[in-house]
Formats: sequence, C-alpha cells, structure tokens
Amino acid sequence: MIRRLHHVQLLGRREQLLETVESLQRAGVAEVTPSGAPTGSADKAADPVADPAANKGEDRMARRDLLARVQRLLEWAPSDASLARESPRRSADAAPVDPRDADVNIATLELEVESLRGAQASLEEERDALARYVDVLAQLETLVPELTSLSDAELELLGLAMTALVLDDPAGAVVGLLETQLRQLAGNGFMLRSTDAGRARGCLLVVARDRLPEVLGLMGADEISRVEVPEDYAHLSLHTTLVRMRARLVDLQADLDAVRADLDALWLREAPGLRAAARALLVLTERDAAVAAAALSERTFLLRCWVRADRRREVREQLDRDGLADVAVVDAPAGEVPGPSPVELTGRAAWSPYRRLVGFLSWPSPNGLDPTGLMAIFLPFLFGVMVGDVVYGAALAGIGWWLRHRARTHDRGGVEGGVMDDAGRVLIAGGAWAVLWGVMFGEALGSLGNMWGMPALWFYRGGPEALEPLLLFAVALGWSHIVLGLTLGLVTALRRGDRHRTLEVGGTLAVLLGATAAIAATILNAPSWVTLAALVPAVVGLVATSSVHGPIGALLGPLELIGTVGNVLSYLRVAAVGLASVYLANVANELATELPLLIGLFVAVLLHLLNLGLAAFSPMVQALRLHYVEFFSKFHDGEGQAFQPLGAHGALNPRALLTPPRDRPLGPLLTPTFDPVGVPPHGTTNGVRIADATHER
Repeated sequence: MIRRLHHVQLLGRREQLLETVESLQRAGVAEVTPSGAPTGSADKAADPVADPAANKGEDRMARRDLLARVQRLLEWAPSDASLARESPRRSADAAPVDPRDADVNIATLELEVESLRGAQASLEEERDALARYVDVLAQLETLVPELTSLSDAELELLGLAMTALVLDDPAGAVVGLLETQLRQLAGNGFMLRSTDAGRARGCLLVVARDRLPEVLGLMGADEISRVEVPEDYAHLSLHTTLVRMRARLVDLQADLDAVRADLDALWLREAPGLRAAARALLVLTERDAAVAAAALSERTFLLRCWVRADRRREVREQLDRDGLADVAVVDAPAGEVPGPSPVELTGRAAWSPYRRLVGFLSWPSPNGLDPTGLMAIFLPFLFGVMVGDVVYGAALAGIGWWLRHRARTHDRGGVEGGVMDDAGRVLIAGGAWAVLWGVMFGEALGSLGNMWGMPALWFYRGGPEALEPLLLFAVALGWSHIVLGLTLGLVTALRRGDRHRTLEVGGTLAVLLGATAAIAATILNAPSWVTLAALVPAVVGLVATSSVHGPIGALLGPLELIGTVGNVLSYLRVAAVGLASVYLANVANELATELPLLIGLFVAVLLHLLNLGLAAFSPMVQALRLHYVEFFSKFHDGEGQAFQPLGAHGALNPRALLTPPRDRPLGPLLTPTFDPVGVPPHGTTNGVRIADATHER
C-alpha cells in the first residue's frame, strides 16, 4: 500500500538551520524539498553568492569530489571476497557517524593502490603473454623431438640454428609463402615444421647457422608477419626458450601472489577508515543538499518537508531533544504544497523484493495503486506454471536459499547484498510454485517422473493430448490477469474523476467481458437471444472507447481493442516456455537411454543442467514482461517519485562530540562546524515570529 505523507514547514532563526537539518537526519522521517524565498517575508532574501562569509560552495564541491574518490577506492576489492564488503545496516539501526573515525589519507592511499594495481596488471599481462607462447611452443616440441631436445651448445657444435616462429596466420597461407621464400634463399638446406595453434601458427625452423641472419631477414617481408617473442628469448633454441619461459611463469606467479597479499593487507588496514569517510561524506553531502534547499531571509529560514503522517510527532520530539524547541513545525498552507508528494510503499515484509521490481519500471503516483502485492502473488505463480517440474522447482528453491544464505554470511554490503537476498526470496517463492505445478503436471526431470509412475493431478504436458488444454489454460490465465488490470484501472480512473480514462478503460473492459460471454454462449449452444444480450455491453463498450478519440475514434477504438486482445494472447508464452522446458528435459532422458550408459548419463546431466539454467532465467524474464507490458499498462501510471528521507546514510554525532583534528587528511572537509549556504556566522535575531503558528510539544 501507499503510505500517506504530510507536508510541513520548519521555521526558525537563520543560525539554527544547520542544527535543524542535522536533527532531521537523526529523526530519519522527513524529506526536504526546495523552498525558494519565504512567502510574505518582510526580510530581504539573502544572496549566498554575494555573502562571502556564508558562501561555502567550494567546500561542498570539494566534499562531492572527495566522496567520488573514496567510492572509487571502495570499488577496489581484494582477492578474498569476504574481506571486500561490510554488512549492510539500516540507517535507523546504524551508529551515529563520527568523522573522527575517517582517519585516512586519500591521496597517499590512491598512490599506493594505483602503484600496486599497476604492478599487478603488468605482471598479469606478462604472465598471459608468456602462457600463450608456451602453449604454442610446447606443441612444437613433438614435431622433431631429436632436435628440439638439444641445447644451444649442442646445436652450435652441429653448425645448426633453430628458431621457433609464431606466425599471425589463421588461414595457413603464410607458412606456404615462407617455405617458398626459404627454398629460393637456401635451397634444400632448411627444415620447416608447423602446427596449428588457433589464430596463430607455430613453426619450427632449422637452418645452417651461417644462413640464420638471411633467413630472419625474411620476417616482415611481403606478407610474412611474425608475432615476436619477448626480446629475452629471441634467437634461443626451442628447448632453452621453453625452460626459461616456464621458470619465468613460476616467478611471475610468485610476484603476483606477493602483490595481491600487499593489496589485501592494505585493504584490511585502510578499509575501516575508507568506510567511515564514505559514510561521513554521504551524510555531509546529504546535509549540504538540504541546507541549499532552504529559503533564507536576513534573519530566518524556512524548510519545506514531506513527513510520514504517522511519524510527524517524531520531528518535534527530535528537535526538542537537540535543543531546538524554538524551531516551529507547522502544517504547510494548501496553496504552498510543492507539487505531488513522493511515494513510500509499505506492506508485508515478504513483499519487499517485489517493491524493488516495481521500482525497476517506475514508482506509482501518490493517488495511484500499489501493485506490489499483486506482483508478489502473480509473478511466482506464472514462474511456477512455466517451470512446472518438481525437481527443477526444488533445485531453484535451493538456489534461492543459497543466495539468501550467502547474502547474510559473506558480508555482501549495501545494494549488492540486498539484491542477492531479494533474488533468493523470489526464487524460493517461484520454486515452491514450480513444485506445486510439477505435481499438477506429473513432471520430475521432464518425462522421468511420468516414466516412474508419478501421477499427474491434472495432465502431463509432454503427452500428445496436452497442447489443447495447455493453450486454453494460458489464454484463460491471460484473460483473468488483463481483466483484473482493467478493473483496477477503472477504479483508479473513477477515484481521480478522470472521465476520459474512465470511458476508455471501462469500454475496453465491457467489450472484453461481453465478447467473452458471447463466445461462451455460442460454444454452449445457448439461445440466440443470450448471445445477442451478451453482445450489448460489447457494442456499448466499443462506442465508449471510440468516443474518447474524437473524430478518428472509429479507427482508433477498434485498434485499441485489438491491442487488448493481443495482450491476452501474449500469455500463450506461458505455454510455449513450459513446453520448451519439457521437451528439452525429455530429449535429455531419451539420450540417456539410447546412448551407452556413461555417455548417456553425462549428456543427460549436461542437458538437465542447461535446462535448469534456462528455467532460472527465461520464465522469470517472461513473467516480468507480462507484468510490465500487459498487466501494469492497464492501471499503473508510474508517475511517482520514491520517498527519500534525510538520514538514509545515518546521522552525525552530537556537535560536542565532533571535533576531528584539522591536521588529519580529511579533517577540514569532514568537520561539521562550517556554516551553511546563506547563513551568516553569527546570528542576529532572538526569535522568529510566525503568524497563526503553534509549536508541537
């Protein structure tokens, strides 16, 4: 459901603005909206730009820049994922933010991280390049084993030179060209062997030692393009090259392990300070935005806020606790409410994952309907119908439980952990419905349950007679869902007094119901007058739908109705996805019985794992699509903005406790003792006169 918000105004002395905003952050129930100049104020509005003592724009920009730098550093994660994040904490339960904990030198840390990560990238690049060369050259060892095992000294005694070439030759044409050039240069005094290595081609060339410079001169000529090995390995024998490269790979891995250990140690040392700095900066930048939204005169301030209606008194109580009893909290006059209120969705805790899914599309308007509860019912239901398998459903529910367990136990902080937990909850619900529909369809790993005598409480989808009832069920499901959406759209339009929308939605609903009744009467061989009576609301609805489109209504009205019929037929994808899953599982089972035992089991397991992966994504995508496109379009306007109260990232400690030393790297920017925009450093008023305003005690 949509929680009602109340619009209030806070008025007080100008020098109290900063403390008032901090108090609102501690309360955590109010969202500040831009106020502009105070209406009817006798005082001249202050100009923060013209007031150098009050203008702290540079500090605000510096804090925003510093926050971006801190957040970039927090994105750097050590090799052990369990060290990378802290557990998420809701602002209401979080300890007050103390900038004294943010004892971290950002500039020095950035240099350290950049240096270590640069070294890591360089080592990884060299390791990957050497590994590719070793893969190619190792294949050459088997071409002429009598020669490739010789050392440089042994080759020199024989008067031979051996070089390994890696040619950029995916088509294999360069090797033939090279052999032609070598024959012209050295006659038959060479040996060339090659092997395919993907896009590259490895070649082993043996020539007389005195002809080697001339032979190497061919490299780069015409179309002969050579991929150079590192300079340290040039002109070495194949045996020596491989020995040195493999030794270097061992050294590189040791160096990489050392760099990663240094990064992990640096993270463990600096992460607490970084997190404290990020949280303090988030609180301060939030406070900066709220202060900038205030309306200021020479002596007073005015803050306009949206407050949860059932927690309005908490604002007054928090102000009193913070020594701000003379700051007035009054209801905003009806003419001064700045547009529609933001929207806060509430409901059962089990619905929280679906609120996130609703937000992916758009937030409902303040006077609209909250679709979260309906989505919490129908999304897992549709998912379960499409999967419809006992084993797959149980496996998906198990994966959902694992995601939730991992989100709780692996310190997956903030949004990442919340998304993982929500995904797990949706999968558990969808998996439970899949198990139920698996019992209805008699499916366990496709036809395996049916083969083992598992009864279908309704019908088996893999059978030849299943297509007709499955398609009818999908259409009936779509019809019911669309009719529900149209009914909700009609209720919303009537509540708003929107005549245009009422005629459009009501007419479409009448046509759908009337046409369905007429079709049912025809199928049941009812008297003709029953069919005609059923068509009456359909005709009236068609006229109503067409009338809202003006002169071209005769064209647009029927098109609108055809679109609604298309929405209903779109639910046939429920049957299509389900049948595809069943047939893939059946193919896996048939291959397991027809192929040799071990091979058949291996292929069946792979196909069932593939089917399980598809079952986790494809039905969910299709169920979301049916909600977003077909269902929500009938009643969900999506014009709202989410309610974002101050204090989402916590609040500052009381001012007396906040005395971070100025000599610390973040001290000047984290300290909260600077003055807000437009507020002079020294107040000059003793009170605020507010006509017809009373304090809430």
